[in-house]
Parts: sequence; structure tokens; C-alpha cells
Amino acid sequence: MQLMAHKGSKGQLTSVTLKAGDRIHFIGISGTAMAGVAGILKGRGFQVQGSDAGAYPPMSEQLKEMNIPLMEGYSAVRIQPPIKLVVVGNSISSNNEEAKALINSEIPYLSLPEIIHFALIQEKQSLVISGTHGKSTTSSMMAWIAEFVGNNPSFLIGGVPNNFNQSFKQTDSSWFVIEGDEYDTAFFDKRPKFIHYQPFSVILTSIEFDHVDIYENLEKVKSSFEMLLRSIPQDGFLVANGEDKNIRDIINHASSKNVITYGVTTGDYRLEDRNPNNKEGFQTFSIRCPSGKKVKIQLSVFGLHNAMNALGTFALCSELKWDQEKIIKGLSLFQGVRRRFQVLKESDRGIVIEDFAHHPTAARATLSALKERYPDYDIIAVFEPRSASSRRSVFQKHYVNAFSHAHRVFVAPPFREFEIQEDQRFSSKNLVQDLNVRGTSAYLYDDVEKMAQEIVRSIKKKSVIVVMSNGPFGGIHSLLTNLI
Repeated sequence: MQLMAHKGSKGQLTSVTLKAGDRIHFIGISGTAMAGVAGILKGRGFQVQGSDAGAYPPMSEQLKEMNIPLMEGYSAVRIQPPIKLVVVGNSISSNNEEAKALINSEIPYLSLPEIIHFALIQEKQSLVISGTHGKSTTSSMMAWIAEFVGNNPSFLIGGVPNNFNQSFKQTDSSWFVIEGDEYDTAFFDKRPKFIHYQPFSVILTSIEFDHVDIYENLEKVKSSFEMLLRSIPQDGFLVANGEDKNIRDIINHASSKNVITYGVTTGDYRLEDRNPNNKEGFQTFSIRCPSGKKVKIQLSVFGLHNAMNALGTFALCSELKWDQEKIIKGLSLFQGVRRRFQVLKESDRGIVIEDFAHHPTAARATLSALKERYPDYDIIAVFEPRSASSRRSVFQKHYVNAFSHAHRVFVAPPFREFEIQEDQRFSSKNLVQDLNVRGTSAYLYDDVEKMAQEIVRSIKKKSVIVVMSNGPFGGIHSLLTNLI
């Protein structure tokens, strides 16, 4: 494998040739995409290893299953021959011990998006699934439909699709499905990650202000997506949520001649006749195609947001001229994504569900879907502000509205809140106070074990408990499943 990589503190580009058996080290290996690429390279015969701090399932389990060594924490002594290449995750700062040793060494290095470009996508037709919300689910749908219709796709997703049980797959097919994130690439490359993915086609689900640690405002976020739209070739496709105002603001920047929209009240593909809570365990709806043809869809994941994810997937697959009957059947067999609305346990007292909910809009969508799916249950939301955005005060008031569908809300302090300047820090205490003023019973706990015990004690009728965090949340998932 031949590629161009950085070397030294100035990041000079150098040509690197790798052969089977060469050793590649990943700094921050337990990120979903990092672990996926590590698995693909191991499958190609490279010796792969990595380091991370606080790795947790499902990626820690996936790495173990692949027999990829995971070293806890970071140490400069690891950055030395016989390592031939280092891949640096975007969560790694320039102050990281291994990063500092790397830029003072002669070992070549790449960001994750760069290795994806050189090693995985360069000769493929790349289908990039992007947007503030719904990327992992829509990417998983797209990969599964591509598989189901017989295209045998490669894919790399920021979650683990239940239809595959791995976050990645590498094949000889010309199709590559990838989740395209607008977060920055690495400490040495501040461009959005998806710029490296040379899309043939894009699904754009939504645009909102997010990643407040790297974007100053919504306009900066929109500018990053404009870069993505300009990178689509003229014969590729842009399939965009036409009901999203921020998408409409930038859609004319697309280089593609094939711009397709979707939505409920507007768009080339439209969502109609949604039945949100079929008693047999799925939602149903119809899709009105541009030709006027109407097709019926059955989906086992719930909520309007997931119906919209399916609509966007259906639209792109149809525009690519894949077998429409197989697309419909494939959507009915889609099983969702781990850590997205994932049922962990059901008992006589209730249900424990895990969800990512990295943003107030995502939290609100999840709770709305729960209300549809379990209309006779109490809904108990358990929230840990953990993402870079949710730990900051910019979304303080938005979270009050996000929890409007919950009957009770249990809140933890922000994860590692000392990392955020005090005047910019999210206040769990204020969230609890504001929710109580609005009539939603809310409680603050800094002890996870006591929180779990009180959650279970608070159950008065059959309840659904949804744990919202993009991390392990102190093991509260297992505490609740053991108690309920």
C-alpha cells in the first residue's frame, strides 16, 4: 500500500510504502471509526495495535474479538520502531504524550480520514451519509440495503449496525458507504472529516449548530457542509432533507446536477400515512415517489426521525436504480444500531433502553419516539451531559424543552466538567431546577449507584427507562438492568 503521510512537527509530506506484516499504531483506537479501520487493516495482513483511555463497549469488545491489542492510557515509549505508520484519532490533542513523541520522531503519521481516503475509498464509489442527526442510523440503513440488494458494499459507520454486528466491512465491491462527520480531522488538520471522503453521492439529513468546541456559530457549521456539497461530482447525487431550513440555505452550492429532496410536506420523495405505533412492533408509512407511485414501508425502529432516515435512504437507493422491491423489503428487515434506542432489558417492571442523545434535538426525538412506542408507560430519562456540545451552556435552555415528553428526569453532573471554563459550563443543577418549575419531576445525582437505586425506587407503574449518554456513564446501564 502506497500513500502520502506527514512526518515531524511541520508535517512535511513523505511517500510511504507499507507491506503485509508492517506494524501500524492507532492513537485513540477505541473510537468507532478508528476501531473499524484498524479491523480492516488487520484483515489486510498488517500488524495493528492501539492505545486509548477508558475504552468501553461496543468498541472494546470489537477490538478484543479481532485480537487487536488495546493498551490502556498513553505513553511516549510506544512511539518507536518497528512501528511504520501511526494513525491519529481526532480526539487526540497535540498535548497527548504519544502525539508529542510522534511529531518529534521520524515515524510517518496520518489522520483517520486520510488513511480512509488512501486505503479504503480512493477507487470506490463513496456514498457519504452526513448531517447533524441520524448519520449512524441512516448509514446503517444504507449499508444494509446495499447488502440486501446484492451490491456487497464496503462500509464504515460510527456505530455498530445490528444487521452486521460490526462497524465496518471491506469488500471488492465498487460501493463504499461511510458516515461523514463535520467534526475536525485531527490536531494537525482542522478541516471537516468528510472532506477526505470524495463522495460520489451524499445524503444530508439535517444541519444544526453543534460541535461548539470547534465551530463558533451556525454559519460556520453551514460553511463546512457547503464544502461537502461542492465536492460531489456532477454525475453524483445529493439527496437532502428539503424541510430543513439550514439545508435549503446552502443546497445551491451542490456541484451535482442531480439534487433530490425529501420531506413530509415538501420534496421529490414524500412521507405519508405514518402509523407511528403498530401493535406488532413496527411503524408503517407510505413514500410518494416523484413519479407519483406510492409504496408502503414497514420499519422496526420508531419515531418520525427514523421514518425520515428511511425516506432519505429509499430516495438515494431509488435514484441509483437499485431494485425498489428489494429496497422496501430490506427496510422492513433493518434491525437498528447498537446504542441507538437499544433495548437492554425487559421485565415485569419495565424496560431499560440505551440511546446516544448527543444533542437536545436528538434527545427530544428519542423521547418522542418512546412516547409513540410505549404510550401507556411512564418515561424516565437518565441524562449525562458528556459530548463536547452538551457539556456547554449554549444548549442549557434547549435541554429543558428536550425533556418535555419525560415523566421523570434524573441528571448527572457534566462529564469532566473541570475541562470546560466555568462561564461556559452546562449546569445540571439549573436544568433540574428549570424542569421542576415546568412541572417535570427532576433530580440531580453525582453518585451513579445511588441514582440507579432511586430510579428503580421511583417506579410506580410500568416504566421505560432511557439512559442518554455517549459514554459508559459510570456503568449505570448494568446497574439498572440488574435492579429492574
